[in-house]
Amino acid sequence: MLADSTAQRVFNRHSGAFRIGHRSYIQQFAKFYSVRLDALKPLVLASAQKKWSSRASCTAKVLN
Repeated sequence: MLADSTAQRVFNRHSGAFRIGHRSYIQQFAKFYSVRLDALKPLVLASAQKKWSSRASCTAKVLN
């Protein structure tokens, strides 16, 4: 019984050092999506211009 309480006390004393705090994965792939968008944007704009000519316009930035 004494060994169990000592082990518990030691674990509790040092367990905070090994805890992983709250992690957020919201922007985990944001860089990949940004690079993909930058690569595809000229191709999509050229294709849209070819298909719809002047009937469609491009908005540079939708969100501020």
